[in-house]
Amino acid sequence: MAQAPEHSGDLSQPASPLGVAVGRAPRRGRVANAVAPTATKTRSYYANLSLSSAGLELGLSVILGALFGRWVDRQLGTEPAFMLVLLVIGFVAGIRGVLRSARRAVRDRADEAEDAAPASKERS
Repeated sequence: MAQAPEHSGDLSQPASPLGVAVGRAPRRGRVANAVAPTATKTRSYYANLSLSSAGLELGLSVILGALFGRWVDRQLGTEPAFMLVLLVIGFVAGIRGVLRSARRAVRDRADEAEDAAPASKERS
């Protein structure tokens, strides 16, 4: 009679819900659920994409404000008034969006630096 193998043939170790391999203790000073390098790279791509969309948001808000203002001016017969007012409102909204994206980027970079700090202390 053949004995059943001790393992399932899978070479990876099962992980606990905390991300730590079962049967291994995490190294001293190391976070148990550290971020994988691919997750960090993906997060970096997302942050750069968010920053590049800030300029697009600025341009679109100015253009939409000007077009809507021109349409309102044509409907009411007040030629440059609403176009100028809504152009300025669009510009302010675009600048607000750029500042919001910049604040988010600074916060995300600080979080990344904080996540990387324990790993760099361990190597020292």
